[in-house]
Formats: sequence, C-alpha cells, structure tokens
Amino acid sequence: MKPSASVVVVFCALAGIAFGQALPEPTLISAGLPRYPPIARVAKIQGEVKVDFTLNSNGEIISATAVSGHPMLKGAAEENVKTWRFEAGGTGF
Repeated sequence: MKPSASVVVVFCALAGIAFGQALPEPTLISAGLPRYPPIARVAKIQGEVKVDFTLNSNGEIISATAVSGHPMLKGAAEENVKTWRFEAGGTGF
C-alpha cells in the first residue's frame, strides 16, 4: 500500500498511514507556486484548495485529487502538486 497525503496548497501539511502505522513524513525538495487561473483572477476568486496525493518510491506524485476548495482553483492546485518532488527512498514509501 502506498502512503497517501493531504495538502492545503500554500500550507503544506503531510501525513501518511499504511497498515495502521504512521509513516515518517517525506521531505519536500521541490515545489513551485500554483499558476493562478486567469478566469479566477478576473472573477477575484481566491481561497485554499485541499489536495490528496500519493507518492511513489522515487518521491514523485503519482496521483493528485482536489477534495475541497473553489472549483475554479482545483485544477491549478492539482497540476501544481503534480510537479512537486520529495526525497526518494524514504523508509516506508
């Protein structure tokens, strides 16, 4: 089972659970700012988007799904999280 994590874009809060045991938090080594969707900027839409994501053993995001937040911001948040990289080969992931 691969660890899962949740993140509120801007506030990076990571957690993983597998087989009932807490896994060590992966170390984020690369993360950029999300691209603000032009239509959301014009409409003055802002807010937080919570994104659930899964890492592979190389520290790459293999899936990212926005689970809350404004619909105009969700896609940009998911795409941003997919570009993040974590330290590879951590114990338990």
